[in-house]
Amino acid sequence: MSNPSPLKPNVSVVDLVNRIAEERVPLQRHKDPWVAAAIGFCTGGFGLGFYLENIVDSIVPLAIWIGLIIIGLPMLELPLLAGPFLAGYYGYARAKASNSRMLAYRPTVAIRPANAIVVEPPLIPAVAENIHVTVKPPPPPLLPAAQNPITQKLKLITELKQAGHMTESEYEEKRRELIGSI
Repeated sequence: MSNPSPLKPNVSVVDLVNRIAEERVPLQRHKDPWVAAAIGFCTGGFGLGFYLENIVDSIVPLAIWIGLIIIGLPMLELPLLAGPFLAGYYGYARAKASNSRMLAYRPTVAIRPANAIVVEPPLIPAVAENIHVTVKPPPPPLLPAAQNPITQKLKLITELKQAGHMTESEYEEKRRELIGSI
């Protein structure tokens, strides 16, 4: 016998709140889950809408509250006492799920030997369509060894050492500086 309900049997309100919070699009900025919980508990959906900067996040706790009113009619409105706790929990779950998804989808930047920056777009299809990747042109070709300024400087300090104008320690120090600048 199949269950006609779209929800799984024995699904709690907390599971429903978790599922709603996890399915929502990540917020624009990192939000503190405990602050969101406190705001949700004290002000309900209206405060959450302002804190999370999203109108839908103010509607979800309000819809849960209206559902509690309907469910609570035969029970002398006792489920209404859970309203602030559920709004606070929704704020906590929403901020925590959003923060974890933002970290998971942060683009990574890798610097390649040819000085090209490659950006891997996030896996969110709506965001991935709006990303345009540009690649830097390759660096100019290297000069021949005889025209390279570092090669010329190394040649000059070698000639100064051979002519006796530079000591061995000065030569080694200058040579290390030039090679370190490559």
